[in-house]
Amino acid sequence: MRLLNATTRQLEEFVADIPPYAILSHTWGEREVTFADLSSPPTTTTTTASVPLNDKVENTCELALQHGLSHVGIDSCCIDKSSSAELTEAINSMWNWYQLSVVCYAFLDDFGPNDSTFASCKWFTRGWTLQELLAPKQVEFYDRSWNFRGTRDDLLSPLSSLTRIPNPVLQGRMPLSECSVASRMSWAAGRKTTRIEDAAYSLLGIFNVHMPAIYGEGINAFPDIEGKYGSRGLLAGSPDGFLKTSGVRPFFDDFSTRFAITNQGLWISGDAPIKLITYRGDGPNSSRYAIYLGMDSAAQAVGIYLRKIGPRLFYRDVDLSMAGVGVGDDAIVDNLDIPDYHILIDPVMHPTRLAIPFRDGALHVPSSQYFTICDAIPTELWDHMGNIFLKPKPYQWCQHITVLGVAVQFRLGGVTVPMVVLCDCRIRRQVKLLSGDKIHVFAASLFGGRNRRTSVEWRELEIEAPDLMEMGNTAEVTVKDRTFNVEAHLIEVEPISIIKMLNLRFNVEETETPIMW
Repeated sequence: MRLLNATTRQLEEFVADIPPYAILSHTWGEREVTFADLSSPPTTTTTTASVPLNDKVENTCELALQHGLSHVGIDSCCIDKSSSAELTEAINSMWNWYQLSVVCYAFLDDFGPNDSTFASCKWFTRGWTLQELLAPKQVEFYDRSWNFRGTRDDLLSPLSSLTRIPNPVLQGRMPLSECSVASRMSWAAGRKTTRIEDAAYSLLGIFNVHMPAIYGEGINAFPDIEGKYGSRGLLAGSPDGFLKTSGVRPFFDDFSTRFAITNQGLWISGDAPIKLITYRGDGPNSSRYAIYLGMDSAAQAVGIYLRKIGPRLFYRDVDLSMAGVGVGDDAIVDNLDIPDYHILIDPVMHPTRLAIPFRDGALHVPSSQYFTICDAIPTELWDHMGNIFLKPKPYQWCQHITVLGVAVQFRLGGVTVPMVVLCDCRIRRQVKLLSGDKIHVFAASLFGGRNRRTSVEWRELEIEAPDLMEMGNTAEVTVKDRTFNVEAHLIEVEPISIIKMLNLRFNVEETETPIMW
């Protein structure tokens, strides 16, 4: 560590036995005293620095001496930024250097002696000053005339209001590890740095992360920090995406949830179920997937919306807000039976393009005002947002060899009539339509137990349930002295773009005139 001797104004380097020191927190101006200025050969025999020091450095040294401290740390002149190795070490050590200081002087060069509010001070808008506010044991604020304006503890209320940081954190009574990732990110939202990468590097200490400083990677530096928490690029593209998440609290970790980064993305298993949020009265696309990440200050669960790519494979719906799932009285929330799943991170191509192979040749069940889809199996293949049975693999030759089942409720003659449709999408493409007692005989085993998640293959069903195989694709239903004939069949529809799908269609006939749904 390199410090400036407050008496001689010369740089001194320490490996161990570091003396007590003060450290400066400031916003850089047009002309700062640099390492090169202080390390140039002296031109006289004087023991003081060979170049003129600006008032900022001089006043920092004088203030330290008044406080009985012999050395000061000033980032503009104590770090050799021409050395990439030293710069990386400094960036990764900055939190510790501020934390080990006796006192941190926060110099507000745009705050006048007669000013009473910090609202317009640029110190509160810079990226690096965030950790410089939190890391030190003691922070003292000085205006542009170097008048003392109070300590961090003296100014808790205005500081918390400006920074969105809770008082216990500012006081050091609450460890940062007890704050959610989202809340810590929110403190950095809106802060600016000269270099794009510094928006990420200025957060290393706040997240207890160490990583090489690679200038030139731009915004890609920020996902690297998220990656340390298993969510590279998943939550937001920059701290600004977390602006409204300061109140998010983490769930208590009972070690029932596991996650890991795999070649498919973020793998999650255990007690972190995918939620299905169904909004009543919103039309055919009224369902959304979500995963809850924590709770806000009002004890409401918040999280991110997801879209389904393939079986147990999802991606973040970036068109919707990260926090505030917005579940109200008009929504129903269910846990999906998916024990483990992947959320795509940093896709090599757009997620929509990745989803196409799972839908080319899939089975679509169009929505209708005449019936309601109540359930579908296997759950791993069913996409609630599109009413589609996805292909099990994203290959052109892949086909459905399992039973695709849909439980529906028809509205016939003013009465709700339950039916179950079993679709065989193999070469023969046939449908079995169950109604009445036949539902209870066959559907219970298909829609429950182990078959619910992965279903059963048709070849097994041909052996185990030959009576079912004898059934056809029609059902006759009598409602209030009215008789309806319902027919289900699979048809191949014209391709939409490059996607070709099968559709499940229904014909309902009461008289001579058939109705097609």
